[in-house]
Amino acid sequence: MAWEWMLNPIAAGALPAAGLLLCLYLFASVKRELHQAAGQWAKTHDELNEKVRALEGELEKIKNRLDELVALTENRIEPAWPAGGINLNKRVQALRMYRKGDAPETIAAALMIPRQEVELLLKVEQAAADLPPSS
Repeated sequence: MAWEWMLNPIAAGALPAAGLLLCLYLFASVKRELHQAAGQWAKTHDELNEKVRALEGELEKIKNRLDELVALTENRIEPAWPAGGINLNKRVQALRMYRKGDAPETIAAALMIPRQEVELLLKVEQAAADLPPSS
């Protein structure tokens, strides 16, 4: 009990000192964690900015391609439709040449019409000739 007079002041000063040290430790810990979190946030922010820039580049490419396609569709030329078959004059000439004995290839070359059209014309003419006359 002789030490009681010394323990009382030490205990009275040590307890607040221990509390202060604990507060300083917690403050330093929180500060360190905040610093680490800020670093991670900055890293994440930079990565996201890179991705946004990449996406903006891709979007710009898509816009350019779309503009090219729009320009192509605005400037396109409608295809000309082929003339519908052979006219009556060429038909008569083709039949005359066939009756004289010319081959379909020769008739097509002379009249400048496709050979298949000449062959079709001749088949139709033969089919019409094979029909019995109607009364």
